[in-house]
Amino acid sequence: MSDQPQQLSYAPAPPASPKGLGPGIASAVLAILVPMTLAVTFPIGLFAALFTRGDYGSGGTLRWVMPAVMWGVPGLLALIAVITGITAVSLSKRWDAARVLGSIGLSLTALCVAGVLLLAHRSGTPLY
Repeated sequence: MSDQPQQLSYAPAPPASPKGLGPGIASAVLAILVPMTLAVTFPIGLFAALFTRGDYGSGGTLRWVMPAVMWGVPGLLALIAVITGITAVSLSKRWDAARVLGSIGLSLTALCVAGVLLLAHRSGTPLY
């Protein structure tokens, strides 16, 4: 045997995985999808109102169909965006990309909800 010490070769460390970005990205993407789904479901909700309300006015028994059709998908996406945004913000230890994306998702969702409420208030029509 030789007197030379053995040289150990170490493999380079693997890059850090972006596993913590998932909830932040999901929150931002879903918050962007909320107004798009509202634009898609609004005409469908109008058709539902056309076919479920009678000629005698809006006092029929099927008044719940149009809001359920129109607000179902956007409300569900907004709820999921808020949940994933809160998860991204609360699980982040510092101001990293996940917390920033979660904050952006929460802000966009709040902006969409405020815009819908403002438009409904200005037009004078109830949301139910």
